Amino acid sequence: MKSPPNNVIALEPHKRTRAELAFLPAALEITDTPPSPTGRAIVWSVIAVFSLALLWACLGKVDIVAVAPGRIIPSGRTKTIQPFETGVVRAIYIRDGQKVSAGDPLIDLDPTINAAEENHLKADRLAAELDIARLKAELAVPNDPLSAYAPPKEATRGQLAAQRHYLLTQAEERRAKIAASELQKAQKEAEAATARATIAKLEATIPLLKQKADVNRGSASSLSRSSPISKPKKNLSSRKRS
Repeated sequence: MKSPPNNVIALEPHKRTRAELAFLPAALEITDTPPSPTGRAIVWSVIAVFSLALLWACLGKVDIVAVAPGRIIPSGRTKTIQPFETGVVRAIYIRDGQKVSAGDPLIDLDPTINAAEENHLKADRLAAELDIARLKAELAVPNDPLSAYAPPKEATRGQLAAQRHYLLTQAEERRAKIAASELQKAQKEAEAATARATIAKLEATIPLLKQKADVNRGSASSLSRSSPISKPKKNLSSRKRS
């Protein structure tokens, strides 16, 4: 081959833009369009990943781990902390592993439920004390129980008024029951007296009835001895007809 003359200057190839390549013929567009670097990058990335995976499989170590449920049970120096009564926890002042001493606050419980139960128990106790005072007054002075009625100081005016009204009502009912019982007793006693009088009359008539029975028995025996028993005549007409 002949070398190019010295006066010939070699020009650098002109790089066409995308717009220029778009207007070239199809064959020139394919030959002049440079290959896309994305494909090369993907190929080299895949090669690198597989190389690293192969290297790690040859040199790396895998720990064998077995997963199972369990519970940590300490051997000693443990203390179970729980409230005397259950309730809603309002605040917690400690955390796991914290050292505490005697008297330190641990948790704060909501006193709403306990306060309601305390008020309910106080109301029950007051009602029981009112009943005890009322019953004592009824036993002390049955005719006038209000004079001996000594209610507790914690009772309200409404409770005192209701207990006094109930006390008077019970006293009246008791007096009415006693009067009815006395009347019924008198009636039963009168019936018993009437029955005793009837029994006495019947007992007085028993000897007379015995004498009368003896007399009737003697007269009947004398009649049977004096007159023989007559036999009934036969009905001859009925035989003839037959």
